[in-house]
Amino acid sequence: MILIKFMIIILVNKNIFYSLNVYSFYAYLFHYYFEQSLKNINFKNIIMSYEGQPFQNFIIKKLKKKNISVIGIVNSFQPFPLHLYKNDDAPDKIKYGHKLIKNHMIKKLKWKNKDFIGKVNIDIENFKGKILLPFSIRNYDKIYETLYQLLKNKKIKGLNKLKIKVHPNTPELEEQLNLKYKLKRNLISNISTNEEKIIIAIGATSVIVSNLILGNTVYQIYENETLECLSTSFWPNIISEKIDNNVVKYRLR
Repeated sequence: MILIKFMIIILVNKNIFYSLNVYSFYAYLFHYYFEQSLKNINFKNIIMSYEGQPFQNFIIKKLKKKNISVIGIVNSFQPFPLHLYKNDDAPDKIKYGHKLIKNHMIKKLKWKNKDFIGKVNIDIENFKGKILLPFSIRNYDKIYETLYQLLKNKKIKGLNKLKIKVHPNTPELEEQLNLKYKLKRNLISNISTNEEKIIIAIGATSVIVSNLILGNTVYQIYENETLECLSTSFWPNIISEKIDNNVVKYRLR
């Protein structure tokens, strides 16, 4: 019944190509149940984590109609953060996790300095000494070959001492475990340590910026440069250097 109602709304609004996806349906579903619980509750303000996701914008839109002020907490370091572009359904005010986030939101995403009301403390996980596998990989053989060539050509010092971290939520657990075994058997030293202050991140990840802030050297292996690589336009304090066909090294200015 809820799905049918969702489809009718899309058709009435003539928004089928934009809204007919799992993210928009989840947003509608989340909002449906949220609105039921909101009927008998009155708030003046609400604080929520904000990543520009459709379900969050749905909620904020309804809250604003009830004259509830929304404060969004932004503490992610996404490589290409267009999802944070300011729109009518964005929070009224923002608390940010790091000055780099505030800077690019003002310079590139249409926010004003007056929109920010303070900084929040965030815990950044240190991944030094790790090769980080992403949620999904299109070509596992290519990733292995890239790491092999980097080691063979000595382009990343200490690569053979790194540990491999499988993504905790990957739907490709078997493939990632196989890649981990293959790397440990052929490329990685049995006496691996976490002392190397380097990280190799595969695919798009917020770990790049956060671990540069911690003082690590970060390398990225990408499969699609446009979609996965960090945008230095949005992160002007970061310098990228291409060291191989599909490998980038990042450092802070």
